Amino acid sequence: MHRPSAAVVALCLVSVPIACAGAPARADALGEVVPEMSDSLWIVFQDQKGTRWFGSDGQGVYRVDGTTIVRYTTKDGLCNDHIRQILEDGSGNLFFNTNGGISKFDGRRFSTLVPIESRTSAREWRSEPGDLWFTLRGNGPCRFDGTSLFQLEFPKIPLEDEFHLKFGSVPYSPYCVYTIHRDRRGALWFGTGTFGVCRYDGRSFSWITEDELTELDPGPSFGVRGIVEDKDGKFWFSNLLHRYDAYPNGASESLAASPSYKMERGIVSGESKEIPDAYFMSGLTDSWGISWFATYGAGVWRYDGKQLTRVPIAAGGRPVTLYSISRDNDGVLWLGTQAAGAWRFNGETFERFRP
Repeated sequence: MHRPSAAVVALCLVSVPIACAGAPARADALGEVVPEMSDSLWIVFQDQKGTRWFGSDGQGVYRVDGTTIVRYTTKDGLCNDHIRQILEDGSGNLFFNTNGGISKFDGRRFSTLVPIESRTSAREWRSEPGDLWFTLRGNGPCRFDGTSLFQLEFPKIPLEDEFHLKFGSVPYSPYCVYTIHRDRRGALWFGTGTFGVCRYDGRSFSWITEDELTELDPGPSFGVRGIVEDKDGKFWFSNLLHRYDAYPNGASESLAASPSYKMERGIVSGESKEIPDAYFMSGLTDSWGISWFATYGAGVWRYDGKQLTRVPIAAGGRPVTLYSISRDNDGVLWLGTQAAGAWRFNGETFERFRP
């Protein structure tokens, strides 16, 4: 199965500091109007007001309102110019998760969230309505409750000893979180760098550490970077080899006595030649019940529950490497790419977006 290049893996696995220095920057003259956006637009996000935001890999974040493009960088108070996640709270504040910390933007100024190291404290490990959850290259995710940012750590699992026995000291955490998904029952799923996926229901943790998700035998995996909950309420974790029924008995607590989940045959086999890339970076299920899987270099796979269809994404005759797929307020699909700008679905295929 095709995997991201070593350079991309190294980039994603680098451990970075969570805090940023500097006082909040005021918005008296924030941002710079620019004629175009960078090609490295990894994240696409639309806020509650309909404004589009594009997170780049090194050039800050772009705000597009109509045909006007405004770029915000560290000069404006953003704590780092490499954007990895964009979230919004109920009050319309935007949060930019970067390679150097988390910046909050209230529409007038940027400020930096200072994390509280809470480790495995039950007081901070909780799930409340309105919480924002951020991916992190540390030993767990970050949770923001509207007032405080908690830098959390997963409780140790037995697989950790096996990992360190085989690989010794490494410059990254095998618990690092690449993606977060809240399922229809309200449980949170964390895709990690090496240990597969963790489900947290607000009370307890349950892990799925199948070989295809952890791959400790040949070496550290490329991580679970995408989690898709399909129309049947079952899960796909970064590949199409197997589908997971996490609630086989219909009970939300079915994973408490892991491994009570069921592995089901996926769409492809490990020896498939018809589908060269069974590994996906990001994915979602749309309002029509169709699941979309954005791969690193094989375009987008569309699955309606019966048929798998490939939607090629190419620029200049070369495949485009994808980073994320998202859905805007109207349900339109967008792609964030490594180095080919942002792409929008026109109902038949994806085309490059140019304001």
